[in-house]
Amino acid sequence: MVRKNGQNRYIIFVSIPRSKPAESSGSPDGLEYYYDHIAIFATENKEKAHTIAELLTKDYEGGPGEDYPEGFIFKSEAEMSLQERVRANDQLSNLEDWALQMHEEAARYAEKAHMLVLSDVERNESSSRPDNWEQVSIDILDDDTVRYKIGKEEWKRANYAELDFKDNRKGLPNKLWGIFREMAKHNDGGFINMPTPLSVSKDIDRIRRILRQFFGVQELPIKYDRKVHAYHVNFNFTYKKNY
Repeated sequence: MVRKNGQNRYIIFVSIPRSKPAESSGSPDGLEYYYDHIAIFATENKEKAHTIAELLTKDYEGGPGEDYPEGFIFKSEAEMSLQERVRANDQLSNLEDWALQMHEEAARYAEKAHMLVLSDVERNESSSRPDNWEQVSIDILDDDTVRYKIGKEEWKRANYAELDFKDNRKGLPNKLWGIFREMAKHNDGGFINMPTPLSVSKDIDRIRRILRQFFGVQELPIKYDRKVHAYHVNFNFTYKKNY
């Protein structure tokens, strides 16, 4: 609800495609699609809400697919009807698994958005950001840790949590971390020769977002090569467990 102290709250929504059966939509051609706005995040800072929505939209700029967000918007509670506010707050307190993922993405961007609003420097990025993915090297060292370097800089270490591969509900590595490690095992000259069912494409999208956020390179770090039916990594990627 709108804050009692007079400070308004802004709610970020994810716009997703939904479908209606032909009998309810009135369409003789089968399913009819429409867009539904699901509340995923709230903040009292209008500029921060705007910036988070922009960052999320840019991260999904590849376009919508199956269960894929169309875009992110924000709306003031003061502009909503009572019914809209009740529904939005109910969604915020009962996030589905996929909506929780969107909420966690927004939460990760909150600090970054705050820095952008203040025109601050983002996380000491001045000298440690690569120009492209070819400058990045990542080695899997064990079940929890990687080492990475940019160009000819010294190697640095990071664990799964620092890379943002943590399940925040359990404090353990999430499913994406396991897939990321398997990709390193099956990397052959930059091509990932491992079984990739259709369902894994969404996980690859999330791994891309994690890597782009950590290293600050907006180009895609992992691309799908239709000619060879395999994913291609644009950075140096090796599995050196117990090296």
